[in-house]
Amino acid sequence: MQKCNDLVIFRKLQKVPRIITVNSSIMLVLNFLSIYCNHTLNSLHPLRETIAKKQKNTIFTKTKNMTKIKIYHNSRCSKSRQGLCILEETKQEFEVINYLENPPTSKELKELLKMLNFTPIQLVRKGEKIWKENYKGKEMTDAEILKAMIKNPKLIERPIVVKGNKAVVGRPPENIKALLK
Repeated sequence: MQKCNDLVIFRKLQKVPRIITVNSSIMLVLNFLSIYCNHTLNSLHPLRETIAKKQKNTIFTKTKNMTKIKIYHNSRCSKSRQGLCILEETKQEFEVINYLENPPTSKELKELLKMLNFTPIQLVRKGEKIWKENYKGKEMTDAEILKAMIKNPKLIERPIVVKGNKAVVGRPPENIKALLK
C-alpha cells in the first residue's frame, strides 16, 4: 500500500471537516494554514499539494474535472483511508463527505442504494455493536433498515465512492480503481 501523508494532519483535527475536496496542484492558502497554527510549517509538508479555502466546516478546491467524484469517508477506517489514497493518486477532483458527522438523508441513501444496486441490508455493517445489540435477528423492512442507518450512520458500509451515476463500496479498495477507469 502506498503511504498517504495527507491524512496525517486531517486525523489531528479535533473536528474533521464536513467536506474536503482535493486537487493535487498548488500550495495551501494561508487561511487554511491558520487551522494548524499549533503546527510548524515543516509538519505541514504532507499537505503541500492541496489548495484549500476554509468556509465554516467545509474545505473546497478549484475545479478541473467536470465529473463529480465523491467518497463517503470515515477517517478512522483503514479501508476508507486506503480508498482516499486511491482517489488522491488519480489527481482528479473529488469530494470527501464525513458521513458520521453529516449522515445522508433518506433520499440520498436511496440514491446511493440505487447506484450501488444494493438492497438496504447489503449496505449494513452487520458486525457493528449497534447492529448486534439493537437489530440483529429482528425482521425488518427496507424502510426500517434505512431509518436505522440514518439514525446510526456507523452502520453504513464504507467507503462508498460515487462517480457520475455509478457507485461502489471500496471493499476491497480495488473496486474504487475499477470505478475510476
